[in-house]
Amino acid sequence: MSVGVILGTPEFWSEITVCGYSWPENSTQNLRLLRTSLDRGESYPLSLSIDLTDFSESTATSVLDLIMEHSERWQSASFNVGRGMVGMQIMLRIKGRLGMLERIDMQFSDFSGDIAGINLSLPWKQLCSFIYQCKQNEDIAGSLSLMHNLYPHAAFELRGFDPRGHDRSLALPLITARISSFLIAPSTKRDPEEARQVLGNLLGSLTLPHLFKFSVDRARDWFRGAIFWPSHQFESLATRSAFSETLHTLELPYVTITAHELFCLLACLAPLEHLVIADREETSARWEHILITDALLQGLTTTPNSPDSCLVPKLNYFVCTSSFGFIADIYFDFVTSRIRTARKPFHNVLRYFSGTSCALEPNLLNRLLELVDKGELNFNLEEESYEYPNQVNKITFLFPPALTVAH
Repeated sequence: MSVGVILGTPEFWSEITVCGYSWPENSTQNLRLLRTSLDRGESYPLSLSIDLTDFSESTATSVLDLIMEHSERWQSASFNVGRGMVGMQIMLRIKGRLGMLERIDMQFSDFSGDIAGINLSLPWKQLCSFIYQCKQNEDIAGSLSLMHNLYPHAAFELRGFDPRGHDRSLALPLITARISSFLIAPSTKRDPEEARQVLGNLLGSLTLPHLFKFSVDRARDWFRGAIFWPSHQFESLATRSAFSETLHTLELPYVTITAHELFCLLACLAPLEHLVIADREETSARWEHILITDALLQGLTTTPNSPDSCLVPKLNYFVCTSSFGFIADIYFDFVTSRIRTARKPFHNVLRYFSGTSCALEPNLLNRLLELVDKGELNFNLEEESYEYPNQVNKITFLFPPALTVAH
């Protein structure tokens, strides 16, 4: 391919990476090259990766000035800005010119400001996901306060805060938000009981009348026990938010919840179609808080004459991590009953703990695979995977493609 073709093809200039450590002290030439590269992309969607941490303040400002001129072309943009307030200034300067935007990441090593006090110039109607990941605990209340800007199709995620850094009586403002999805992932390094109290305070501050999906994840995996579930606070949240009418998906793979608490919870959530739960190992010596039991499976099993009399009558997608303490025939009866009543193929994911052998009875596995071969069941048997995300201060804004709603 000729140099002329490369220089004259905007698509070849659609990805721009800027790293301060590779720039000379005299950055005039590099700034000129950056401008030329941006201009050659013309109106083609632009993906940016900008690391400003090693720039002088004047050079960082010059870089921002150049890329801001092309903000209407941004499709994805990742900024490592060193200081959180610099990242917020980026958002302030965009002024809503983000017609192609699908994702913005802001990563910062130090944040001393209050994001709640900044009127972010975002096209909130376009925003489909807001993700706040923090290394310290400086502005949880501020991040939560931004929820009111989100529209009913949007998701909100709060990741990485360490409950041990909070007063257990953490006071948060009362917030009503229209979001459709809420995920919280605290770091639970030492004390899951402390995490439960902080999580309970968070849930106690919220009213989410349009919520479709509720998830508890973990920022880091330090043990299988995970967070102790704040039952009373969630029940109150469910009541004032009318989850009995709206909630479709409940994902609790990393919480410690008793069988009684789970039964009570599921009995109040008739609209549920997707459910993710797990047995949890409290100590290395014995299993405790076993959820995938014969009693639960029988409670979830439908009957031909009364299909709505069971727990979660609309269940269509069931993921469980199990210590395999159930009777094989009872599990099989549960699956086949759901195949009969599901509006679409029933989906079942059965997981075993990482580092352990799968104790699923071979005969049960063979019978489940026969249902798969008949096209009656979507089934996966897999090892539970653990991810170790970096503990950084980070804000992510996600926008759906092909939306051009004006700010």
